[in-house]
Amino acid sequence: MATAHMPDEFFALIVHHLTPEQPVGPRGGRPRVRHKVAVRVIWFVLATGNRWEDVPRELGCELPQVWWSPSLRCKLRARSLPMPRPRSTYTAEFKLSAVKMITEQKLSVAEAARRLDVGENLLREWRKAFLARGDGAFPGHGTPAPAGDELRRLRAENARLRAERDLLKKAAAYFANPPS
Repeated sequence: MATAHMPDEFFALIVHHLTPEQPVGPRGGRPRVRHKVAVRVIWFVLATGNRWEDVPRELGCELPQVWWSPSLRCKLRARSLPMPRPRSTYTAEFKLSAVKMITEQKLSVAEAARRLDVGENLLREWRKAFLARGDGAFPGHGTPAPAGDELRRLRAENARLRAERDLLKKAAAYFANPPS
């Protein structure tokens, strides 16, 4: 059975294949995991069959939970599960004031989104709707847009006329060939 501790000879064999260790940049950032610690943790997981979350801190890793992902260039990182944002509803006045921050105050979409704590794409959609329909761009749930109201009325009338046509077809067929 393989041991859970990596022999130093193994690391000496692979050290020249690894990229040089980089110090933390001048702007700071997350402290990097040393190559020997990363290889030791990978060795431990492969040798014991434990999950990444169960790696003991005694192996030299300062992080309480680490995980490895090939899509992230094989770096060990702290596990952080993003919490989804709750869906928000915004009033028409809020949307109009947000669009006016972009159009009248000449703020960038990114800056306005940061100030209002909304997504940039949402702000762009509001601006597009405002430029297309003006002040009536955000009718809300209770008051449909005039075009939508007319479309709804025309569809109802179309359904009523189709029902009348079908009834008249059936009546014409009945009177053309009365049952004997």
